[in-house]
Parts: sequence; C-alpha cells; structure tokens
Amino acid sequence: MWRLPGYLNVAEHRAQWLWALLGTAVMALFFSFTLDGGTLARAWRSMPLASVVCAFVLLGVNGLLDAWWLNTMTPGHAQRGTAYRVMAWHLLLTSILPARLGDLGWIYFVHRWLGHPPARAIFVTFYHRLQDFIVVSVLMITALVALRPDLVTWQIASVTFGLLATLLAGVAFLDRSFGMLARCLIQCKQRQSRRRLRRLLAQLLRVRVWYRHRLSRKQIAQSFAIIVLRWVTIMAALAIVIAALAPGLTATDSFFLANAYVYLGIIPLQSFGGFGSGEAGLAWLLTEYGFGLTQASAVGVVVRLLINGVHVLLWLGILAVLAVVAWRRR
Repeated sequence: MWRLPGYLNVAEHRAQWLWALLGTAVMALFFSFTLDGGTLARAWRSMPLASVVCAFVLLGVNGLLDAWWLNTMTPGHAQRGTAYRVMAWHLLLTSILPARLGDLGWIYFVHRWLGHPPARAIFVTFYHRLQDFIVVSVLMITALVALRPDLVTWQIASVTFGLLATLLAGVAFLDRSFGMLARCLIQCKQRQSRRRLRRLLAQLLRVRVWYRHRLSRKQIAQSFAIIVLRWVTIMAALAIVIAALAPGLTATDSFFLANAYVYLGIIPLQSFGGFGSGEAGLAWLLTEYGFGLTQASAVGVVVRLLINGVHVLLWLGILAVLAVVAWRRR
C-alpha cells in the first residue's frame, strides 16, 4: 500500500518547500520596505478590547466549525474529540508553515488519527479547499457587485462567473468526473509507469466508491452549509478588526476589504507565520482608501498576528480539554 510521506519531509516535498522559501523571501522584502516598528506598535495598541474579544470569539467559532465539518464528512471513523484534535493541529500548522504546507499536515492527521486511506485523506482535504474556494468566490462576487460595482468590468465578471460555474458543475457531477478520470487512466499506454497508474487507478476507484455510497446528499449539503457559516464568521471577525485598525472606513468598506483579504490570501505565496499575499494585498487596497503604505502594512501584519494568536490559543485550549477528558476516563 502506498505510504503517506511525512508532511515535513523536505526531500519528498521539495517543490512545496522551494515555493515556501521563495514566498518567505518575497514577503520579507515587502515588509522590510513598507513596515515601521513604531507604526506597528501603535496599531496594535490602538485595538479596542471589545474588538479583540469579538474577533477572538468569532475566529474561535470558525475553528470549531471546521471540526464539525470534518465530523460531517467522516462520520463513524473516530471519536468526535479526534476531529477537534485534527482541526487544532491543522490551525497551528497553517499559522506556522508557509505556502499551504499546513494542508499536508491535515492530510497526515486525517490518515493517521481518523484512519482514512491516504487517497481518501487527500480527497477530503481537496474537497474542503474546493468548498472553501467556491464559498469565498461567491462572497467576493457579492461584495464587489453590492459594495464596489465601480471595480467590476465585463471581462472580470465573465471570467469569474465562468470559473465559478465550472467549479459548481464539477461539484455537482463529481462522481462522473471520477469516472472520466478513471477511463483516462485505463486508456493510458505508458508502459514505464503502468504499475504506478494501476495504483493510482485503484486509489481513485476506492475514493469514488466511498463518495458514491458512504456520503449522502444530506452530508454534502450540510458540509456546504457549515462552510458558508464558517466563512461568514471569518468575514465578520476580519471586518471588525479592519474597522478598528483603519478608522474612517465604513462598515461596508471594512466588509469588502475583509473579503478581498481572504480572496487574495488564496494565492499560496506565504512566508513562515502565514504572512503573505493576503496581508500585502490588504495593505495595497488600504492605500486606495487614502492610508499611507506604512500604516496599511501595519494593519495587515496586526490582522495576521491576531489570527495566529487565536489559532495558538485554540490549539492549546482544545488539547487541554482533550487531555482532561482522557484523564477522567481512566
């Protein structure tokens, strides 16, 4: 059976680590030229306590919703606490490792702790990210049309709606997509890689059987509903933080910038600590609202520090609760 490689093995994930180092170098250059220590300290101290508490609560709820999603997609594979353990470690890794390397950890944990075969663990991770992208895209399109119609051109609208329609069709006909991919693998005539193709085909067919017979439409609909609720809480938390750090913005401007921050963060150009395209994009957009680049860059860094702080505290809290529960059951 194919063995899932260690998610921190540089030799087996050379391309991801090279991209991670490139992202780290780019982000280090960006923030070294745009960030000022005094401005960053003032931005951090200017955060009202009420805004910090609201953001912490909403981002914490987002983490718990992620565990709920995992329980919905993988019922009966482990105790519910194991899903919270997977989620806690995934949040920590995404806050530390660059270039989406934390998703490799998610695959590893779903395989090791929830007992899923490697191919199914990869599919669960892929399906999670696919639903994330669809929901974030819908929210971004809604924010653009409702809040900033001046930025919408027919070229952007046609490409965006075309991509979104393709993704939605792919989700709706995912079973047929598995079948088409399986037929392509069967018809592949490369003799040198025939053994590898057979293994890949076997894993693909197992995932297809699991998707067809072990996942109900109710589960899929519920998973989408959880993702929508999850991203609404994230957007609300980010809008509160941005409004507190950039006085003068309206509520609609803050919500639009929160959407843009998340959408730009999809680009896997991130350094260690998660600082990347989302923070740089938020800083650039804030300059369009009249803020200086130094202040705008400080806002992006504080947003990321706050997110990382919530992830670390949630990780510690969940592990502590699970340890206490395990101790009481002895």
